[in-house]
Amino acid sequence: QEIEDKYGPVLLRRAHPVLRAYLEREAGICGQILANLRESGRGQEARIGEITGKLEDVRAALSYFSSEREDLWIMERE
Repeated sequence: QEIEDKYGPVLLRRAHPVLRAYLEREAGICGQILANLRESGRGQEARIGEITGKLEDVRAALSYFSSEREDLWIMERE
């Protein structure tokens, strides 16, 4: 429910392609931030936890996307 509240239940259920592009971009950004934080050394645990949580949410939202849902979006647009 929290993921749907964050990203929009209709967009997730319909596997909206713009949402998917946004989520994929966010996942990449989070990955880069985590890599930079881990390289920077100690004292970054809180920020690493925050970004890791965001990345988990993005991955959970991306799990809504499957070929079936993408086909549904295409069919509804026709």
